Amino acid sequence: MMDRSLQAAIEAATDLPNEVGKIQQQVSQVEKCCEELRETLRLLDGRPNESKVLLKIASSTAKLKWLNRESHLTLESCKLAVQKHKERVQNSQIILENYLYQREQLKEEIASCQSYRGLIDEIPLITLEEASVSIPSEGLDSIEYEHQVMLKRLEAEKDRRQSLLNQVEELKRKKDIMETELKESRQFLESLPKEIEKIHTAASRVSTFFHDHGFADRFFYFLREDTLKRMFLLPFPLYVLARQAYAFQHTYQADKHIQFHMDIIGDIDAAESMCEQLNTGWNAPVENLYERHPLQVQLELGGQPEGALDASLQKTVTATFSYLSCLEIVVVSFSGNASDGNLSTEQFAFLFPGDDGSHSPNPTNHYLEEGKFQFQPSKADGARPFIWAQIICGLGFPFELNLSSSMKDAKEWLRNALNYSKHVVFGAVIKAMVARNYFLQSLSMQLVSLQRLIVPVNAKEAQLPGDPRSELKSWSELVDNQDFATAPTNSSFYTLTGTRKFLLEIQSESIHLRGLVAVCPDYPLTSPYWSLKCIRGPLQDSDLRDIERELCSFTDESFEGNVLGENLLSIQVKKLQACVDICQEINRPSPHDSMIERPRWDRSLRGRMRTKPFVFNPEANIFEPRIG
Repeated sequence: MMDRSLQAAIEAATDLPNEVGKIQQQVSQVEKCCEELRETLRLLDGRPNESKVLLKIASSTAKLKWLNRESHLTLESCKLAVQKHKERVQNSQIILENYLYQREQLKEEIASCQSYRGLIDEIPLITLEEASVSIPSEGLDSIEYEHQVMLKRLEAEKDRRQSLLNQVEELKRKKDIMETELKESRQFLESLPKEIEKIHTAASRVSTFFHDHGFADRFFYFLREDTLKRMFLLPFPLYVLARQAYAFQHTYQADKHIQFHMDIIGDIDAAESMCEQLNTGWNAPVENLYERHPLQVQLELGGQPEGALDASLQKTVTATFSYLSCLEIVVVSFSGNASDGNLSTEQFAFLFPGDDGSHSPNPTNHYLEEGKFQFQPSKADGARPFIWAQIICGLGFPFELNLSSSMKDAKEWLRNALNYSKHVVFGAVIKAMVARNYFLQSLSMQLVSLQRLIVPVNAKEAQLPGDPRSELKSWSELVDNQDFATAPTNSSFYTLTGTRKFLLEIQSESIHLRGLVAVCPDYPLTSPYWSLKCIRGPLQDSDLRDIERELCSFTDESFEGNVLGENLLSIQVKKLQACVDICQEINRPSPHDSMIERPRWDRSLRGRMRTKPFVFNPEANIFEPRIG
């Protein structure tokens, strides 16, 4: 772009011809005036009319003087303009020389940069042909095009190096995991010979005892010929389970509290064909990771724990154990009937603490599908790989099942079952499933009654002096997230597997409460979780939180003849009605309040000068405001 001073000099130079034209015009006028003066002087020699000639001479002289002054003034202004224009031209010339010098310097620097060869030329970048494929050459000069191509090559090199860095980090992480697993495996292998020796010693004594007393022949007396045939076709984990199930059935066949029956179901021909393929060493390609073995072990469970209130709850539940050959895990599904619908596998989640069956217990499965494998119960027809199922089937995955009584000890017999060692964990699992089935049946009957707006416990069972006056106006189950969004709260507690959520409304004369209650699968070991919201009435948030804590506070004396606590939900609803009645009475205005003039007490006084605002009334046995 042209400099402003240079442009001004050029514009000023274009004005000089106008100044010169003015001077030439004035010179021509002076010459014309001098010519007229000569003519007049020639006329004066003849002296025809002296006065007119003199007058004309005087006029020409005056005009000549005036032209002289104008020419001098114009000359001075022209000199100043020429001087100014000269300075501008000199400045412009200096600037032009500076620009020419800078241009030469830039040319030298450009040539130096073009001839520079740094480390970037030693890096093996992608070829120019690969980089120029995605860069159009139209509309770009050669320098800009080369620049864009180089940027493309550097960007490709950056992405490649970032990918390599990510691979290095991932390999380091896998290395640490494998070192940890290797360390644990070495420790396990070091302790394995001692454990095998103990098992061998114990098995030798048991085998000797069985053969000496003739129990070996009587054990298989309960096995029908076809059942025995199916048992030997089972995969090893299900075979271990079936042997334990028959032993348990033989031991507890006279127990009135447990109903137990085991059966092996499935396609026996397909199982025989699979065994033949394994014997020949030919394995068919696996197309489905969730493919099951043709045979399953089915356990039919029923009964009641000791201390149960309702002896009519005799419905059974069926547990089906299947073996996934590819994943090498055992999955369990439950089916049965209840008063409010069918039982589902999710309702048997958390049979033991922290075990919801949502993840594969086999650590090798985590490396399937390029390390992105996640077990999906929907692809296994709703069956779940519970940890306790792997233990009772003899699968030695690196996990620990919490068999201590870390949950609320609401049932004495279940607490004893949870204290079993791992060698007899099968009995603990069976008793836990029987108890869960009983509590689910009891809960189902309570829910049917609550849906009819009837609380199925009386005031004596809830440790209340009398029946509450507030009414249960509605009770409904939340079946989707949209209904759940309208609830009073949205705690993460409600997202546990198998948790059922219910919405209820309780109303009295001046109080209207809406509550959300979540019932966990391990009910009543875990008390239902309550969240309340006041729709109408004087209750504040602190009052609602106090009521929620009161609903979840129970002692052994809180259950009148209900040792196991199966009616816990109904007792909580009854207690909620009682709390609403208490709040109703506390906030009920006295009929004498409008008749008594209440003075305003001066709170500015301190110490003994301040009188107490309340006085005790012995007749009414209450404190009343002091009058006067």
